[in-house]
Amino acid sequence: MTEKVKKELFDCMGNLIAGSMTDNMFFEVPYDVDPYSPYYEPMIKQAVQYKREGNYDDAIKCYIDIFKREKRFNTEIVRYLCKVLICDGELVLAYQLLAGAYYALSIKCGPHPNPFVPSIPWAQAEDGAKLLNACSVLANSWDVGTFSNYVASVAGNPTYLPKCSHFQLISQAEEVVLITNKNIDKIQKS
Repeated sequence: MTEKVKKELFDCMGNLIAGSMTDNMFFEVPYDVDPYSPYYEPMIKQAVQYKREGNYDDAIKCYIDIFKREKRFNTEIVRYLCKVLICDGELVLAYQLLAGAYYALSIKCGPHPNPFVPSIPWAQAEDGAKLLNACSVLANSWDVGTFSNYVASVAGNPTYLPKCSHFQLISQAEEVVLITNKNIDKIQKS
């Protein structure tokens, strides 16, 4: 993701947060957990097409446009955005957004999926767990090929090749693992 698009995403987040942003900004963004309007389906389809073509900045811009229009981050659309971020090598940002979306779902729907509620909203937890697992394997093995296979399934593109360097991917993966371990330590100490 270019710095220009990253700034646009963070500006969008900052404009929607009531008050000043903190380290927990991903949990402070207003999330909408209800299904998104069918009005956005053509924009989402365009973003998915951009993702499959490897045009990640334009895909991200589609999602930013939706968030700006809605003045909220829809948890399902955040999930789609995170797929683009993962493909673009923005693993930490994707992980933090997935965690924020999952937290919003937990607050509204309870900590565990309700068997009478469709399971799609809870896909954020599954996506986050898969990303964490892939990052853990990459951080421990430095096997970018296996990681690329994981991302190819996320990208919907079997010929996916990372655009960023192997070092950048490994560094991002290590940071995701570090964030997770710090949060586990905080929970265990409280």
